[in-house]
Amino acid sequence: PNSFPLRYQLAQTCLLVAEASKKLTKAATLGTKKEEYKQAEQNNLQRAKSELEQAYKLDALNAFYYYTESMIMEYEGIDCKNFPRVEKYISLLLTAFALDPQNKEIEKKLQSTVEFITNRWESLAN
Repeated sequence: PNSFPLRYQLAQTCLLVAEASKKLTKAATLGTKKEEYKQAEQNNLQRAKSELEQAYKLDALNAFYYYTESMIMEYEGIDCKNFPRVEKYISLLLTAFALDPQNKEIEKKLQSTVEFITNRWESLAN
């Protein structure tokens, strides 16, 4: 219970299971199965948030906390028209990158996000 790496991995695993449940919800044909999968998605998303909260208490200056929190935000959806949410998302990625500048996965995610937002703002401006 006091292991940051395990809590972080559990949060990411729960997020992946939530994503799988979301896809199963879309593919299900029976209403009862759709409800089961939808409930599983919500439960796993809540568990991911809970585990991440516990991980933060163990190590607030770990880059993986901020990266995983940004993944949860991305999962829940980010609208380019909601500037405070976009700003928080980028701030999480920047914090994660500042804490672990050698992590190529975080660097790649940050670069792709900045490129996406730049392109999106250009398309909205036109």
